[in-house]
Amino acid sequence: MELRFIMEVTVNQDEPIVFSSLDEEKLFDALELKLQSDFDGAANLFEELVKQSNSTHIVEQSLHELAWINIGSKDLNLLNRFFNLEQDLLGTQFEFDYQVEKARVYYANKEMDLALDLLKSVMEFEDEIDPQKLKNAAILTAHIAADLSDSELAISFMDQAVSYKTKSLDEFMLLELQNYIETKDGSASISESGFNELDTPTTLSLDNYPNPFNPTTNIKFEVPNDSHVELVVFDVLGRKVAELVNEFRNQGTHTISFDASSLSSGIYLYQLTVGNQITTKQMTLIK
Repeated sequence: MELRFIMEVTVNQDEPIVFSSLDEEKLFDALELKLQSDFDGAANLFEELVKQSNSTHIVEQSLHELAWINIGSKDLNLLNRFFNLEQDLLGTQFEFDYQVEKARVYYANKEMDLALDLLKSVMEFEDEIDPQKLKNAAILTAHIAADLSDSELAISFMDQAVSYKTKSLDEFMLLELQNYIETKDGSASISESGFNELDTPTTLSLDNYPNPFNPTTNIKFEVPNDSHVELVVFDVLGRKVAELVNEFRNQGTHTISFDASSLSSGIYLYQLTVGNQITTKQMTLIK
């Protein structure tokens, strides 16, 4: 269960929330504090979970939230605490996750060279890491290389991302990355890239308004036949940040409101799945 997304998007506050563990309850409390901009209180709980939780997804979620806090708050004390977590995570199963989140903080703080060197280092341990995590890290590395005007390295990491066979948001994320590299360097050629081996995603009717937005937008989609429908929002690294629809819907046009109050500014991807058809579009949150 992706607890974060249920809590931030779909929880009905009039109904009691049932937690399966004390760690899940602590995670919920931390997310509530983050939503209230109590970043110090939220960071305390996230740090406790990183050090003490036996749940893989809770530790990974907490690391991601700590990185988000350090991108959003600009508090040097919080930043130092985040960097000090490294000594607790070296040699553990979460070392890769931590180093990627650390690189993301460097990137957000415009320390591009530090971010790139760190990612190139951790990508050397690919035999031990989940392919989806490797794909996300390779895409982030390609973005940073493009920002540093190293189109050759950016294309190399894009090809590396293609090589990891996963099912999560592959085509659209890589299309967005291809466009980004070409925008940064008009002379870059992607024509020889293994990216062209990917299939073009199926098109369904999907749109949102307003776009850009702050902090809410309406997502409109068409269901061609009575079918099970999923509507999910991802960040540009492929992390799910919201699950808006996961149920049977009748044929016709549907609209759902998305509130991104708890998210940071940036580009987000929203993906519609109707039966075996999938389409993805992007929207921009500006705060």
